[in-house]
Amino acid sequence: MFFDERRANELKGRLYYENPYIKEFTAVIIEYGAEDDGQAYVVLNQTVFYPTGG
Repeated sequence: MFFDERRANELKGRLYYENPYIKEFTAVIIEYGAEDDGQAYVVLNQTVFYPTGG
């Protein structure tokens, strides 16, 4: 996935550090597209999804 480093300042945070039990949140889509193999992706300005969580 290509991620424009200039957009890093648009990222607000990792909400799972503030509240690990959060079930709803609002985010802004910063970028979306598809990898070369067709796998879709989306980049949000904040997230509740822990990177290594199931």
